[in-house]
Amino acid sequence: MRADHLPFSMHSMMAGVRRGLLTTALLAIIASAAVSEGDDFQQQLELAAKLNLTAPWQESQAILDRIEPELEEATPDQFATFQLLKIRNLALMGDYIEGLQLTRQLLEHDIPSEHRLGALVRGTNLGLELRRFEEAFDYLYQSLVLASEVNDPEQITYAYSLAAEIFRVVGKVDRAREYAQRSLDFAREHDDVRAQCIATMHLAAAYRAADHFARAGDHFRSALQLCRQASDPVFVGIAEFGLGDILRRKDRFDEAEAHLDRALRNHRSSGYRSGESETLLSLAKLYRRTGREQQADSTLTGLIDDFAETERWDFLATSHELLGRIASDRGDHVLAVEHALSQIDAMDRFLDLARARQLAYLEIEFETLYRDQELSLLRERQRVSRLQEQTRVQRRWLHGMAYASGGFLTVILVLLLMHARRERRHYQRLSGLDSLTGLSNHTRFFESAQRLVNEAHTNQTDLVLILGDLDHFKEVNDIHGHLIGDQALRQVAGVLMDVFANRGLIGRIGGEEFAVCLSRESLERVQQLLETLRRRLRAVDYGVEGRALTMSLGIAQLQPGENLGKLRQRADVALYEAKRAGRNTVVVAPENSPKGGKVRGS
Repeated sequence: MRADHLPFSMHSMMAGVRRGLLTTALLAIIASAAVSEGDDFQQQLELAAKLNLTAPWQESQAILDRIEPELEEATPDQFATFQLLKIRNLALMGDYIEGLQLTRQLLEHDIPSEHRLGALVRGTNLGLELRRFEEAFDYLYQSLVLASEVNDPEQITYAYSLAAEIFRVVGKVDRAREYAQRSLDFAREHDDVRAQCIATMHLAAAYRAADHFARAGDHFRSALQLCRQASDPVFVGIAEFGLGDILRRKDRFDEAEAHLDRALRNHRSSGYRSGESETLLSLAKLYRRTGREQQADSTLTGLIDDFAETERWDFLATSHELLGRIASDRGDHVLAVEHALSQIDAMDRFLDLARARQLAYLEIEFETLYRDQELSLLRERQRVSRLQEQTRVQRRWLHGMAYASGGFLTVILVLLLMHARRERRHYQRLSGLDSLTGLSNHTRFFESAQRLVNEAHTNQTDLVLILGDLDHFKEVNDIHGHLIGDQALRQVAGVLMDVFANRGLIGRIGGEEFAVCLSRESLERVQQLLETLRRRLRAVDYGVEGRALTMSLGIAQLQPGENLGKLRQRADVALYEAKRAGRNTVVVAPENSPKGGKVRGS
């Protein structure tokens, strides 16, 4: 019987069989393609991870950009790996703010513990670079707690190494060496060459901070060999810099310059912006010591904007100090004075950060104590529960005694916890206030101003930044003493709070420098308020007759798309113009221009 004579039901059955076979084949092809795509994503991710350690960051970032559209289909492990690689690239290119933001977002996801530890380690490092010490200390504490639970030798070693770095930064050199040595021992135990490279560098840095240059140099040499074995150009460059800087301090200039030149080439090829700047600063110091004043001058001049933009005030102060000496040697005393004033301003800002850093350290130490007390309370409650279970088979009086003792201890621990919470809030409040005037300090003022700038751009509202500097205030301190000077500063703070009450943000951002940020206020209204301020300041009685307080003031109005750094730069230039115009004046910065401004009357 031919196929075309088969009953209808048989035709239907055979057609169904053919359709089933075709569907099965198509599903197999699709599944195979999906597996292939998944395998390709994993292979590309592994290649990016390898290049991230051995090649300039642009190469691994190009792969990440290419596979990012497939990230929605990635596993939690792949997602976390992708984001950690992206965060490291952002750090290498110098975009620390976006890197820290991406770290925060990653920690909000449910990711494997070893990747969470890696994110905490990166967050600690980025917090340090941005001088956000409280956040850096908090991430460090979490990473050290998690390190005891994670079986990942590499990340544990990095956590210990960062602990060494933080303790070195806050001046706890002995604890820095302790953590660096612990990190190195752990890396050696697990035969991890790259981790040994990093740990040895942190150990060298700790000895350098203690002025043990011979031991520091030996450890930097060991680190350089280990980092070369690990084939990581970023850390090779850091080790070259560390060794070159030690040799420069020991006046071995030829050897030092060779190492620093190699460090500079490594940093430039790998795109590590911060490392490049710090190496150039060390080279500038070397050029000056070896009589190459012009080369030192051009190098330092090129670093000024970079250090100001990244708010590395200590390096900026050093650069201005060296440029001032070079200008003085050339007989250009006016330029030397300008650099000296800029050095003082940068150092004031650095000291503000140093105070914030120390308070953050104290707070995290207190937080550790607070958590230990919570743990003690939990253990005590567990002990009480066990006693309750045991006393069911004991006499009634023992049962009562257990309750009484457990309750008493619980009350004591609860009282201790309440005290700890009050003390913690106290530290948090102090960390953002100027101790003399009660105004916002430099760090809190500009963090809050950043939020106001963001809101002004979002809502398209007016915003004005005012920078003010008391005129000839150094003479008040020199002639009448610091007690009178402090009294004057407190009086000025009171006047500022009266004039600008409930209108905006007020801060003391330097010795005799104040700042006000007003949102939703027109420039004309602000100028009226400043006239009131100047009148009120002249009437201040701070214990010195015949010497009225006056203030030079610079104003800048926020322009569309302008960031806080540019706004502050324009206000700074306007303040400088007010001083040059004879002081006790108000200068309004022109729109979108860093130079010049309109001077209002004395």
